[in-house]
Amino acid sequence: MKKLISALLLFVIAGTAFAADEGVYIAVNAGQSSTDTYSLSSKTATGVSGLLGYQFNKYFGLEVQYTNFGSVTFQNGPSSDIYGYGLNAVGTYPFNDQWSVFLRVGAANTTVKSVTYSGTSYGDVSRSDVTWGIGGQYNFTPNWGLRLDYDSYGVGSSGNFPSATTGLASVGVVYKF
Repeated sequence: MKKLISALLLFVIAGTAFAADEGVYIAVNAGQSSTDTYSLSSKTATGVSGLLGYQFNKYFGLEVQYTNFGSVTFQNGPSSDIYGYGLNAVGTYPFNDQWSVFLRVGAANTTVKSVTYSGTSYGDVSRSDVTWGIGGQYNFTPNWGLRLDYDSYGVGSSGNFPSATTGLASVGVVYKF
C-alpha cells in the first residue's frame, strides 16, 4: 500500500511539474532580413515577426507565425515587400528553467508583392514551401522570456521569376499565459 501511495504521489508531483511546461504563448521578434539569388540593389531590410504557440510539453509545441521581411529593391526596378505565414512544429531542449534551445520546422506561404523583374511585371508572386528556424530562449520569469531566432523561408518562383531564400535573424520577447 505504501508503494502504491508513493507511486501515486510521485505521479501527481511529476504531472504538476509537467503541466507547468504546457500552455499558450505569444512572441514578437524584430531583426535583419536578407534575401539571396535575385539581382537586388537592396538585399537586406528590417523584418518583424509575430507568433502564437502552444507548448504541449517541455519538448514539443506548435506555432502559427506571420513574418514581414521588409522591402527588397530590384536592380532597375521598384521595391517589393516580402511577407509570409507559417505553421511550425517546434522541438525544444530545456537546459534548465531559464535556458533552452529550439528547432522549428513547418510549412509556409510567402508572397513577394508587386514584382517587376528583368522588365517583366509579375504582380504578386506567392510560394508554399518548407520553412525552418533555430534559436534559443532565456526566461526572466515563468511568464517572460527573451528569444534569439533565425528563420529561413523559400520565396518566389513564377514563370521566369526565380526562387530565392529569405532569412530573418531576430531578437524578441515571449509571454507565456
